[in-house]
Amino acid sequence: MSLKPEVKSSVRPRNHARNIALLFIATGAIFALYGTGLGTVMLALLAGIHLPFSASGFAPHPYAQIYGFIFEFIMGVAYILVPRFKGEKPGAGWVSLAYLSYLLLTASDVILLITSFYPSMFLLGLASASFLIGVCIFSFQTWRLAFEQKGGFPETNPLIAESAVAALLSAIVLVLANYPSIHVQVDIFSEASIYLNLLGFASSMIYAVEIRSVSFRQSDYRSIPAKLTWIAQGAAILTCFVSILFPSMYLLLLSGCLFLLSAVFAVLSLKLFGVSHPLMYRPSMTPTHYRIMTYNDMAMIPAFLWLYLALILSILMIIFPSEASSTLSSSSLTSFLLEVGSSIYVRDLFIHAVAIGFIGSTVVCFAPMLLPGLLGRRGPTTGLSYYPIILLNAGMFIRAAGDVIAIKELYIPSWTALSGPLILLAMLWFLFMIHNIGRAKIEARATTTEEPVLDEKYLRSVAEIRIKPEQGWHLQGKEDTIALWFVYHGSRFYLLPRQLESFDEIAPTLGRSGGLSFELKGRDFRATYVLSTDTKTVKIVSKLFKDKYGQRNFRNFFGNGKDGLVLVLELIQDQNRNLTM
Repeated sequence: MSLKPEVKSSVRPRNHARNIALLFIATGAIFALYGTGLGTVMLALLAGIHLPFSASGFAPHPYAQIYGFIFEFIMGVAYILVPRFKGEKPGAGWVSLAYLSYLLLTASDVILLITSFYPSMFLLGLASASFLIGVCIFSFQTWRLAFEQKGGFPETNPLIAESAVAALLSAIVLVLANYPSIHVQVDIFSEASIYLNLLGFASSMIYAVEIRSVSFRQSDYRSIPAKLTWIAQGAAILTCFVSILFPSMYLLLLSGCLFLLSAVFAVLSLKLFGVSHPLMYRPSMTPTHYRIMTYNDMAMIPAFLWLYLALILSILMIIFPSEASSTLSSSSLTSFLLEVGSSIYVRDLFIHAVAIGFIGSTVVCFAPMLLPGLLGRRGPTTGLSYYPIILLNAGMFIRAAGDVIAIKELYIPSWTALSGPLILLAMLWFLFMIHNIGRAKIEARATTTEEPVLDEKYLRSVAEIRIKPEQGWHLQGKEDTIALWFVYHGSRFYLLPRQLESFDEIAPTLGRSGGLSFELKGRDFRATYVLSTDTKTVKIVSKLFKDKYGQRNFRNFFGNGKDGLVLVLELIQDQNRNLTM
C-alpha cells in the first residue's frame, strides 16, 4: 500500500456539454459565412454587377443556410441551454449521443453541399438518412428534458418540445424528398417546408429562450400570452406538416395565420413594444445593465418587425398565387395584391426577412449574452457593440427595398448589391465582438473612505430613504421607519407623494418641528424640510423621478404628478463630513 499523499490534479475536467455546444455553434457559424458569401455574390449578379462567376455555383446557398447554419446553430444553443434550464448535468451516455448527433448532422450537411454540385441519389439518400438519425437523437434528448418540472418558466417547456418535434418533422420531409421509392412528392424549399424549418423549428426555440431571458431587458413576462404562444405554435407546426404531405392552399394559409398569431402572442408575453422596468431592477441598474437592455431592444424589436412582414407577405403569396391571374377580377386593389403575391421577389423577401431579419437578429441578440460563459469569460460587461445590429438591419433594409422595387420594375436595382457586403460585415464584426466581450479589465469601484456618499451618480443606484418618526410618535403595525423613493439633485433630496397619500404617513413628523430624521444606507441624518408647490419645481422633480425609476413606474406609483407637491430635504450643515463610504 502506497504511503504517498494523494495529489489532486490541477487540470480542470473537460466540460463536454460546453464542447458540444461550441462544436455545433462554431460549425453553424462557418456554414453561415459560406452561405452568406454565396448569397452576396449571387445577389450582385442578379443586380447586374459583372463578376467572373457562374450562376450554377450558387446551388449550395439554401442548404448551407438552412441545414448548415440554422439547424446546427439552434441545436448547439439547445444542447447547452436546455440542460442548464433544468439544472441537469449531462451524463456520459447523453454526451456520447450528442457527439454522435453532431457528427451525423455535419457529415450530412457537407454531403448536401457536395450533391448540389454533383447530383447523386445515393449520396442524397445517405445524407438524408444521416440527418434524420442525428435529429432523432437531438429531439429525443431535448424532449426528455423539456417537460421536467424544474427551472421555472413552465410555459416555455412546450415550446422547447415543439422545436424538437418540428426538427424531426423537417428531417422526415428531407428523407421523403430524397427517396423517390417512397412515392411521396415533397419540395424541401416550398413555402410549407420553409415554414416548418424556419418558423416551426427555429422560432419555437427562439421564443422559449426569449421568454426565459426577459431579465436581459430588465423586465418580466406575461404567462397567459406565453401559453397561447405554444398553443398557436403547436397547431401551426402540425397544420404545416400535413400541408406538406397533402398540399392544400387552405391548410397552408391556416398554418401561416397560426404562425403569425403565435408571433403576436410572443410579443405580448415579452412586453417587447412596451417599457417595463420593475422596481426591483430599476434603481440598482448600472450603465452595463442599461447597455444590455438597450442592446436587446435594438435587436429584438426589428427582429419581430421583419418576422411580421415576412408572415404577411407569405399569406399574400398563398392567397394570390401566380396561377390566380386568370380567375381574379381586374380591380386596382386585386391587381396590386396579385402582383405582390405572385412575384418571385416577394418570395425572396419573405425567406430572407425570416432567415436574416428575424433569426439573424436573434442570434446577434442572444449570442453575446450566452457565448462568453461557454468560453470561460464573464458576460457582456465590456466589449458590447451596437454596430452588428445596425449593419445587419441596414443590409436587410436595402435588400427589402430592392425587392419592393423589383416587384414593379421586374429587375433588381444595382445598389441592392450593397446588402450582401453589409450583412457579411455585420457577421464579421459580430464574431470580433464575441471575441472581445468580457476581456477588458473592469476597474473596481473605489471604496476608500474619501469617496462621499452624497454623490449624484452614486445615489442613482439607491432607491429609498427611510423617514424616522419623531419622539412620542409611533407607527402602529408597521416598521419603525417609512421607506420613500427619492431623487438627489443639487445637494437636496426630493420626494413626491404616492397616489392618494399626500405624505399622510409622515404628516405627524412634519407637523412637530422644522426638521426630520432619516436613514440612508445605514446612516442617520437630520435635515430641514420644505413642502413646495411651485409648478416649475414639481415639473423638474417629476422629470428626475421618471429618469431614475422609469416612465411606467412613475405613472403607476405617482400618477401624473397632479398633486403638485414636493418635499424638499436639505441636510443640516456640517453633516457632509460624516458621509463617507
